[in-house]
Amino acid sequence: MSTVHLLDHVAGNVRSLVNAIEKVGYTVEWIQSPGDVAEAEVIHTFQQHPDPKIESTLKLILQVIASAGYIEPIKQHIEAGKPFMGICVGLQALFEGSEENPAVSGLGLLSGRLERFKDEDKSVPHIGWNSANTSNGGDEQSTQESLYGLRPDSKYYYVHSYAVPYQEGVLEKDGWAVATARYGNEKFIGAIAKDNVLATQFHPEKS
Repeated sequence: MSTVHLLDHVAGNVRSLVNAIEKVGYTVEWIQSPGDVAEAEVIHTFQQHPDPKIESTLKLILQVIASAGYIEPIKQHIEAGKPFMGICVGLQALFEGSEENPAVSGLGLLSGRLERFKDEDKSVPHIGWNSANTSNGGDEQSTQESLYGLRPDSKYYYVHSYAVPYQEGVLEKDGWAVATARYGNEKFIGAIAKDNVLATQFHPEKS
């Protein structure tokens, strides 16, 4: 049976994720130190707590993994072509940073920065069911296939205050497949995929 290595960064919400991983036929092993990253073939990491009262922030998560020495091993894992999946803050961490705290840098694997949703016309955080529209930039069928079967007519569960605004064609020109969602008048990145990397802003284990 295949194994997924899970990095718990003290967000405190892993049981539902472990159950989901095991339900589709994988076993879970825990990453206990930076040295374990090099031994992992599949990594799942950066889970945000889905309870909006305990919303993990990108700043906190990056500080935790940086102080524990995980940043470079994770980058090396991705660069080596090994499978990597991030959920919620996991997607956010792949970008350059956030307006929440400009002094804290993300992993910088993708261009773009997080912005807080505007609250003049809607409640923040964004909580509940929304889309992951995979028809941006090019052929819809091929984009859906590269995003593991995500469908524009399906709904996925989101809990977040910050998101990466979608800029048409920017990530696509670098080979990324992009799915988007809209909250009020703001269009943001709901999922991205390229080669060995898949990251979702929504919670697939809740969807």
